[in-house]
Amino acid sequence: MIESRDIRHFHLFCGLGGGAAGFNRGHARVGTMEARFRCIGGIDSDPAAIADFGKLTGTPGTVLDLFDRDQYTAFHGAEPPADWREATPADIQAAAGNERPHIGWHPGDNYVKKTCLWSGNGFVMPPEYPFVGDEIPDDRIHKCAPGDERGNIRSATPPGFARAVFAANGEQREAA
Repeated sequence: MIESRDIRHFHLFCGLGGGAAGFNRGHARVGTMEARFRCIGGIDSDPAAIADFGKLTGTPGTVLDLFDRDQYTAFHGAEPPADWREATPADIQAAAGNERPHIGWHPGDNYVKKTCLWSGNGFVMPPEYPFVGDEIPDDRIHKCAPGDERGNIRSATPPGFARAVFAANGEQREAA
């Protein structure tokens, strides 16, 4: 008898949902256990991106600004509007349907997007290398202007993640 499980994924700074849609197409099976990926939500500050997220993933996203007041003022050069408020942990939990994703990973780049990742089939998760340095964060997610290339720019794989995955899995894959 096959035991079925869901692997829940949730996306901060989710953009239009290309990554989440890719996760949703995933499937894993080990012995008598199989799993399917299920998106539990995403957060982005861009209403148009969230509309696309819902269409691509079949899961509602949440429009939410994750800046604190000081970050908002520094980024926009002005105080936030009167109806603006800082996001709380409860807001993030609600955006995930009050569920918890199974796994998250940070690539170690000075990259501000965090997403969730689950894998199998011999994939080796690379070790996390937190960024230490003083260079300006790569926040293309927040600063990407509207245009034809917006989706590609926002969903580009961070180079540190690509290198870490290759380093952890390249030799194994070449030998197979």
